[in-house]
Amino acid sequence: MGGDSLNLKRPNIRRLGPFENSTLCYFLFSRYTSVKIQENNSDNNNFPALR
Repeated sequence: MGGDSLNLKRPNIRRLGPFENSTLCYFLFSRYTSVKIQENNSDNNNFPALR
């Protein structure tokens, strides 16, 4: 049963692969850049609460 479940899961991952990967990368990238912007702004005392 383990092999059957793997064979059933892999095609679904491949079918959603490009779209899911691009959206996930964009989500991570946007989160990373927003955090970096907040860090830069906190250095300029624009966000003192984050210090």
